[in-house]
Amino acid sequence: MRQRKILLALTALAIGGLVCVRVVLFSGSGSRAITVSHVKTIGHGPSATAIFMVSNQTPDLYFVCSPCIEAHYGSFWKERPEAISGYAASILRGHDSYSFQMTNLPTEVRLRLKVLAGRELPGLQGAFNRLLIRLFGGTQVSVDPFDKLSSVFAKPKPFLSEEFTEASLPVSHEPKPSANGSASKPHSADSP
Repeated sequence: MRQRKILLALTALAIGGLVCVRVVLFSGSGSRAITVSHVKTIGHGPSATAIFMVSNQTPDLYFVCSPCIEAHYGSFWKERPEAISGYAASILRGHDSYSFQMTNLPTEVRLRLKVLAGRELPGLQGAFNRLLIRLFGGTQVSVDPFDKLSSVFAKPKPFLSEEFTEASLPVSHEPKPSANGSASKPHSADSP
């Protein structure tokens, strides 16, 4: 009975130590690994198409997913699910980028694009996470740190674009055509 308690205490201590080592050694550097930018918008209003670019600024492999548009209302940002994208998820290799389009964006409000990205965990980091996944139910996960057939990624973090605004439909200041097809000139009170 006493040996069992000692074994349980040592196991808890070892797991706690591994968690501490993981936090201290493998925490992110805080650099801007992924950049998200609004390139341009084609058209106006809800039918406009916005083009975005996501770039990996590091030599590491990233899993990028869940692009969504957020709109600024007062003091908070709110996701706008009505913005439509044909993009779902991608693997972004080192120093690479890709672009995609979104439509049905809200107009006349500050917007930003948010994507989630997680870095591939190589070597000891990957082995430690593979072991954790395997211990907590991931039976198909290899614990081999040199496995090149599968990748383990860190928990995705949000990356945001700069703020931008989509204009609504442009207002025309052209004179309206008259019934005979010619454009009528605006009249002032002083004109005959």
